[in-house]
Amino acid sequence: METNFGDHLAIVGKHPLLGEWVPSKGVPMDWVEGTRWTATVYLPEFSLLQYKYVVRQGWNPNGEARWQGGPDRIVATGNHHTEQSIRDVWTDGDWGAENPTCKALNAAIAAFDEVRPGDLGYGAESSTIKNTATLPEWARNAVFYQIFPLGYFGAPTVNDQKSKVAPRLKQIREHYKHLEELGVDAVYFSPLFESGTHGYDTFDYFEIDRRLGDVKLFKQIVKELHEHGIKVVLDGVFNHTGTGHFAFKDLTINGPNSQYAGWYHLGARKADFEGYCVVDDMSDSGFSYDCWEGHPVLPRLNLENHDVKQHIFDVARFWVDEVGIDGWRLDVAHEIEPDFWREFRAVCDNTRLGKDCLLVGEMIHGNYNYWVGDDRLHSGTNYQMSHATWFSLNDRNYEYFYNALLRENCLFSGLTLVNFLGNHDVPRVASNITNPKHYLHAMVVLLLMKGIPCLYYGDEFGMEGTPADGTDEHSGGDDAMRRPMLDCAKPATWPAVGVSRVALNKKLIKIRREHPVFGIDGTQDIEDIQLLSNDQIIVTRYVKETDPKTKKEEVTAVGCLVFNC
Repeated sequence: METNFGDHLAIVGKHPLLGEWVPSKGVPMDWVEGTRWTATVYLPEFSLLQYKYVVRQGWNPNGEARWQGGPDRIVATGNHHTEQSIRDVWTDGDWGAENPTCKALNAAIAAFDEVRPGDLGYGAESSTIKNTATLPEWARNAVFYQIFPLGYFGAPTVNDQKSKVAPRLKQIREHYKHLEELGVDAVYFSPLFESGTHGYDTFDYFEIDRRLGDVKLFKQIVKELHEHGIKVVLDGVFNHTGTGHFAFKDLTINGPNSQYAGWYHLGARKADFEGYCVVDDMSDSGFSYDCWEGHPVLPRLNLENHDVKQHIFDVARFWVDEVGIDGWRLDVAHEIEPDFWREFRAVCDNTRLGKDCLLVGEMIHGNYNYWVGDDRLHSGTNYQMSHATWFSLNDRNYEYFYNALLRENCLFSGLTLVNFLGNHDVPRVASNITNPKHYLHAMVVLLLMKGIPCLYYGDEFGMEGTPADGTDEHSGGDDAMRRPMLDCAKPATWPAVGVSRVALNKKLIKIRREHPVFGIDGTQDIEDIQLLSNDQIIVTRYVKETDPKTKKEEVTAVGCLVFNC
């Protein structure tokens, strides 16, 4: 179906998760290409649901809507954790009870109601099942601060594996005061393990990269951060290793006959392989392997292999129990089966931290409910909100923002996702905004909206950097977003806007800490979000408590955020 510029598609149906036939409350779809659109919808188990597609002109709740013709579509769901892929084609025509197909559909629904499994909780009330994930208490209102160590501490971009240990990690001691004054509750360190280049090509999971220090030094740093009231989270890169990992090195020597052949995906290319790599000096041997996104230096691990899983689980236990970290940020978690994360969660729950070991997955796209839940990961990175924030501010159009909030309310209302605006892979905040005045808008989204805020080092000063500015071939230009940290004690060395932006971030974090309505206890329901026009949106948040005597829910705090482009 052809759509006009500014049109959006939504799935609307007879269920709260589908908007109860209200177009503005339906599930927004994402444009793929041409006339193709897609959406991921989380639905209750054992349900028979009617739905239709609607073309909306903009995202104003009162905007015009064009309904798909013909009878309602119908989907029957199975038990929890099952997945269906449905391909529909837009149809025109009348939509009404006089349509014979509609009558047959109603009869089918009536028949389903007669045999529905009552003991499974089917029904209007229980069908609004939503996935939830309970955070460790310390993480509920924490403000995170991401450090990319190899860049932050000015380490060489290539590890020659022969140099002596350089204790660059010690430099962070000069920044403890800054972290405390800023209001940081937890530091998330991007890869620290011994690697060949950027840190994501792990050589040894049990060693700190020699360009940064050693395990003994890092253990002391963790202890000191704890003394300052700051938790520590590490980046776990368990989807793939580097070619210098002991298992892969054995493969390059012994080929498919290696005792570690089962640790990776070897052989002829399969349809589900992300990349296909051949070892040059063994090209005649038929030795090839799956590698992450086609990068030869990142061979993908076989996480169904028992020995591989035990290796990764030993890594998790070591850094939590022996070194003292408080949790994991898990690289490309959305490309790893949820069942692996269930096992990983069980391992972490049985460390010294118990249920307090935080697990956050990197999730660039997809339905977070597959990977996040009370038996899996605690949270995921909210890329959808990050993209929507930049599109809205730079295009001066809050429809993107409203769309993302609507999607989050429909699909992920039971989750608390990690919000971010900058990180080691995307342009810095100061470089991403076309209007410097919108820095305030962006940081309000990050620090006062629902979610776990994660501030990327240097963004509080206004540091700049985009991939186009980079020069390192190993990181694809991302080194421009990974430059050394500024001297926190010398404002004269900061960008011209540095002093004012640091002050702004301190103020916003202070507001978040002093007013629970802007933290995890504050609501962020779609009915409390008003898209007044393309360039103005109002988000009202509430703290609601149940009166022990009357048993009625009462509003105890209100926070109102008004955004104007």
